Amino acid sequence: MKIYYQDKLLFPEILAPREKEVHKKSVGRVMIIAGSRGMTGAAILACQAAMRAGAGVVLLAYPKGLGEIYSRLVPEALTLPCDETEDQTLALSAYDDIFEKTKEFDVALIGPGLSQHEDTRHLICKLYKYLKEENKRVVLDADGLNAFSGHTESLVKQGDGKTILLPHPGEMARLCGLDSIDYVKRNRKQLVKKKAKKWKSIIVFKGYKTIISNGREVLINETGGPALATAGTGDVLAGVVGAFWAANLKEHFEAVATAVYIHGLAGDLAANKLGERSVMASDVIEYLPLAMKQAVAFNN
Repeated sequence: MKIYYQDKLLFPEILAPREKEVHKKSVGRVMIIAGSRGMTGAAILACQAAMRAGAGVVLLAYPKGLGEIYSRLVPEALTLPCDETEDQTLALSAYDDIFEKTKEFDVALIGPGLSQHEDTRHLICKLYKYLKEENKRVVLDADGLNAFSGHTESLVKQGDGKTILLPHPGEMARLCGLDSIDYVKRNRKQLVKKKAKKWKSIIVFKGYKTIISNGREVLINETGGPALATAGTGDVLAGVVGAFWAANLKEHFEAVATAVYIHGLAGDLAANKLGERSVMASDVIEYLPLAMKQAVAFNN
């Protein structure tokens, strides 16, 4: 198995200068389906990260009872209040509104803070099925992945190279139907490559030296460290992945690999300034611009 290591910007075209006459809809439109009572921050971090990573338009679909929070804390994002369950999670009845709106966006990011409420899980699975039928690009993260635990083979295998999965070790174990997280960690290179090929998806196996595979190539990322071991950094990564992919629709693997590299570099820069114990997810967002600028400058 051939393995590549990413300790510099391998795909500079992903961060190439924009044409002078671009407009917001031409540089990436990301729809983020996220949030629930008690986990509102995940959606906010994903939205802010997508915007800071260069998305031209971001829309957040969320349970309608949380509208005051999101309109106040994510002013740059468009918002789509949706039907909710009694626990203020997205309801299955929100499907029509969400699905119709996805047609206006390049990438749909599903998962941050959605909860594992049964109605919400049904909504996620239904959305994914019909988004794939429409040949849409989908990023599944966090509860977007958990919704498929127990029946991964019947749904995730609908991937067509236009699905990106962002599991941590526990989520990867559940997706694979395995009880042992240790087994997943010990065999992560082989497992990620095998499942990426089988599911026809790009898998980003999060953790120290994050692994990225499309079923053919395996890339190990060298940026990022202990500073990223804090709540919310995965939501930030999801937002960056969505933004980079939306801006580079044909370069699936390259966009994802670059997003992982820049996210890790932003964490490293934040740690250098603040100390690795003090870094918060919002600090990683703050350092994304410097990470992108530094990566491009180093490559030139």
